[in-house]
Amino acid sequence: MSEVVANPELPLAERLLRTAIWPTALLVSLTYAALIPPRAVDGRYSILEVSLVFFAGALLVTSRRRTQAIPAIPIAFGLLMLAMFASTSWSVESWTALRDASSYLLLAGGAWVVLARAGLRPVVWGVATSTVAIALISVVYWAFDPIGASFAGVSGLQGVYGNRNTLGFVLAGGLPALLALPVRSWRSRIPQAFAISLVVAVALATTSQTTLVTVGGVLASCLALVAWRRFRWALAAFGAVAAIGAITAVANLDRVLDLVGKSSTLNGRTDIWGAVFAAGIESPVIGFGWSRSWSPVSTHSVAVAEALDGQVVYHAHNELLNWFVTLGAVGLLLFIVTAATALLFALAGARARTSTLALWPALAIVAILVRGLTEISETNAQGWFTLSLAIFAATTIGIDSVSRTGRQLVWRPARSVPAAGRQ
Repeated sequence: MSEVVANPELPLAERLLRTAIWPTALLVSLTYAALIPPRAVDGRYSILEVSLVFFAGALLVTSRRRTQAIPAIPIAFGLLMLAMFASTSWSVESWTALRDASSYLLLAGGAWVVLARAGLRPVVWGVATSTVAIALISVVYWAFDPIGASFAGVSGLQGVYGNRNTLGFVLAGGLPALLALPVRSWRSRIPQAFAISLVVAVALATTSQTTLVTVGGVLASCLALVAWRRFRWALAAFGAVAAIGAITAVANLDRVLDLVGKSSTLNGRTDIWGAVFAAGIESPVIGFGWSRSWSPVSTHSVAVAEALDGQVVYHAHNELLNWFVTLGAVGLLLFIVTAATALLFALAGARARTSTLALWPALAIVAILVRGLTEISETNAQGWFTLSLAIFAATTIGIDSVSRTGRQLVWRPARSVPAAGRQ
C-alpha cells in the first residue's frame, strides 16, 4: 500500500483511491452521520438515498483494492433479511416495507464490500471520526445557543439533533470505535483519551438514562475484554459481577429507579411493552410486517394506541419486542441467533488477535444490545449500519478461532484468510 502511495507516476487522486483506506474511512464517517440526520438537514434526503450512495461508494472507493478476506455471513442474518423482504407480502404498507428492507440490504451489502476489500481499520476510524465531530459540533452549538442545544430548552443536551436521546444514541454507538483505535505510542494516547473523555462527557450531558447505561456497559465491557486477553478468568469474573449486580438491582428496583430518575413504569415503557406484547400475540408466528418505523395505520400500531388510550408509538421501545411484533417468533428467533453468532465470533476474534481493532466488533454489538433494552437500536438505520459492519468484522477476525460447530452457523462465500494482522 505504501508503494502505491509513494509512486510519483500516479496522480495524487489515483494514489489515494488505490489505497482505499482514507476514502473508505471518509465514506463510513459520512454515512454514519447521515443515517440520523441533524436538524439542519432533517427531511432533505431519505435513508434509501443514503444507502444507495453508500453501496455505490463502497464499490467505487475499494474498486482498486484486492480482497483481503471474504467475510463469512451468519446464516441467521441472511434469513433475517429474507424475512424482512418476505414480510412485505403481509404488511399493511408493503411499499414502505419494501423500501426500508431494500435500504437495509444495501447498507449490509456495502458493509460487506468494505470489510472484504478495505478491512477493519477504515471502519473504526470512520465511525470514530464521525462521533468526535458530532460531539464537538454539539458543544460549539451549545456554547453559542444554550437554549436551542438543550432538550425542551431547559435540560439535557441535544446538540445538533432534535432530541437528547438521539444525540446519546449516536455518541454511545460511536464510543466503541474510539476505544478500539490502534495507537502505537503513549503520545498518541493523549488525543485518544481526550476524544473518549469528550464523547463520554457529552453523552452524559444528554441526561438520557439509556445513554448512561449504554456508555457504562461499553466501558465495563472494554475493561473486561482487555483483562480477558491476559487472564482467561477475567470474562467469567466480569459476567459473575454483572449477574450479581443485576440481581441486586432487581431486588432493590425502587431505589435504583429513583437513583436514575425513572418511575416504576420506566417512564411509561412497561405500559408500552405490555401493549406491544398483547398486539404481537395476535400474529405470533410471522408478525405484522417489518419496517423501520411503525405506520400509524398498521394493525399493531392501532392496537397498541388503543391499549394506551390513544397514545401513538412508532416502535416498541425494546428491540426483542419490536422483532416479535413485526416478524413474529420467527424474526425474534433469527435475530437472537444472529446476535449470538456475532458475539461468538467477535469474542473469539478479540481473544485471538493482538490489535485493539479486534475489540470493536464485540463492543459495538454490546452497545447495540444494551441500547435495545429500552429503546430502538438496530431497527434504526444507523444501528443497522453499525450492526452490519460489526457482524462482518466479527466473522472475519473470528473465523479461525471458533470451533467447527461455530463455523456451521455461517456461510463462507469463499475460503476466508486471516486478515486481522493486516488491518
